[in-house]
Amino acid sequence: MRSKNCQCTTSSWCQFDVESLFTNIPLVDLAVSCITQYTNTTFSAKELKDLFHIVTAQSHFSFNGSFYDQIDGVALGSPLAPVLANLFMGHHEKEWLQNFGLTEVLFYRRYVDDTFCLFHSEFDADAVQFFHYLNSRHINIRFTMEKETENRLPFLDVLIDNNQVPVLTTVFRKSTFTGLLINFTSLTSYSYKLGLIRTLIDRAYEINSTWLGFHKETTKMRDFLLKNSYPAHIIDKAINSTINKFF
Repeated sequence: MRSKNCQCTTSSWCQFDVESLFTNIPLVDLAVSCITQYTNTTFSAKELKDLFHIVTAQSHFSFNGSFYDQIDGVALGSPLAPVLANLFMGHHEKEWLQNFGLTEVLFYRRYVDDTFCLFHSEFDADAVQFFHYLNSRHINIRFTMEKETENRLPFLDVLIDNNQVPVLTTVFRKSTFTGLLINFTSLTSYSYKLGLIRTLIDRAYEINSTWLGFHKETTKMRDFLLKNSYPAHIIDKAINSTINKFF
């Protein structure tokens, strides 16, 4: 469990999300601007571009009895999609940050298409400037912005709470979460079921910044697992085993 020893009451937090990133990545731009610069191989530039073209622009699929080729963008579900998206965004965001001179971006971290930022302005003025700047950089890339509400901001699986010192972090779930998990009675390997319990416990430990938050999360998690037919003794044994591992 990691404590967050910072407080930013006079700063503005927000997150930016790229709309439909994978399908909006222009293949020509990606191939020329990213792949040839970030890949260190024995292939020539032409060979690399040809291989890149095969795995992107020659993705075949059918719809209503007709066959189609993916001629632009990265196919959803492709194993290469996250890698190519990171190459594309990593190349461009470096230039965007260097050329942004309207205000200072105090903190910038991105995970694929989600970006967390911190600015000086308490009233979001700097964040709004940066938001409009990002949306003017590339014709294919459009961002949405989510501001903090009541000094709280969700980012990925983390809810960041700036109402206390130090900043609190807890597990975040969307309102659409139903608690449906792999059922214990399903025809799934036991190791997968046990792995699910351990994953949920690890997530609770890594995200929550206090023991109270960890206790509340494991209580919720235990309830979800019980509703999915997991025996209580297996859940409790996994929780105790994980805690003992950490200490």
